[in-house]
This record gives sequence, C-alpha cells and structure tokens, in this order.
Amino acid sequence: MLQAAIDGHDGFVIDERELGREGPSYTLDTLESVHADIKGTDLCLLVGMDAFRGLTSWHRWHELINHCHIIVMTRPGAKFPGTGELGTFIGLHRTHDPGALHAQAAGLLYFQEVSQLEISGTHIRALLGRGEAADFLLPDSALAIIREQDLYTTRI
Repeated sequence: MLQAAIDGHDGFVIDERELGREGPSYTLDTLESVHADIKGTDLCLLVGMDAFRGLTSWHRWHELINHCHIIVMTRPGAKFPGTGELGTFIGLHRTHDPGALHAQAAGLLYFQEVSQLEISGTHIRALLGRGEAADFLLPDSALAIIREQDLYTTRI
C-alpha cells in the first residue's frame, strides 16, 4: 500500500530495515542505522501530535534528539504540553524558526501546522470500518488496495 501511495513521487523511498530486525524495533535503533548508512546526512523525524504526546513511553526517548531534529505535525489550535517531561523537553529544544533546522545537524524540535482537517489515521480506519467514504483522505492507489483486500472493515 505504501509503495502504491508513493509511486510517481520522486524522492520518496521505502526503508524496510525495521521489518527484518529481530526483536522489538525502536526508533532510536533505526536512526542510528540510517546514520551509519548515509553518513553526513541530517535527519528529521516527523511525528504527529498524538505520537509526540506519547514520546515519553518510547525506548530511550531522550536520546532521539541527539540523532535528528523532531518535527511535530500539528493541527490548527493544537495544545502543547506545558508541564512535565514533555513540557521541559519542549522548552529545551523548541525552535520557532524552520530555517534553524538547516543550521545544525540535530537537536531541535519544531512544530509544523498542517491541514485544517481534523483527520487522523484512526479516524480514516473508523470511516472505512463503517463503510463510509474516505476519498480525498488517502491516495487513490491506497484506497484501491484497501477496497481490493477488504481492509479495515468490520467482520461479524
């Protein structure tokens, strides 16, 4: 499905290193592996706000910022954690200047507002599960695969 979604979009590649890894797959291990393969290339880890809010549960999460910049994709009006470990993390690493991401190899946290649609993967799967349309929320090629393979439907 991912291959179908990126076909025709130059610059996108699928990296399957996590699929072949024995045991649990941790983002930190993947970042270290990518760095070893493409030395001298700066990395940005893109996550949604929901994933970011759960960051403190990730394996060795404090170390992620040493290997990349973290860009959090937010919806308009998103509330940022202001206290606790995430609040402190934001205070230490946040930049409001996307240009700053080019000035250093890693260590910054940037919040990027995206689509004004209140849509998430969970919501899309729920729509499909109820048999409702999800057109314009996914590439047509991905929707075709979902329909062909009868994915995300509720089976009774």
